Amino acid sequence: MKKYEFNKSELTEKAFAVYSNSSFTFWTDAAGTFYRSDNPNSEKVECGTIKDVNEFLEMFA
Repeated sequence: MKKYEFNKSELTEKAFAVYSNSSFTFWTDAAGTFYRSDNPNSEKVECGTIKDVNEFLEMFA
């Protein structure tokens, strides 16, 4: 699993704003599944697809 950094074109505007101003850290595995953690040192939780990542982040918008 490796740390994943999103760019503006991958997330919705709302989701990217939350992502940019948060301590959330995202990871991806070999299959392309995304995981999230509250910070780089906390436990990773499966998030799913890029659509799931957008939905998760938009909850905080």
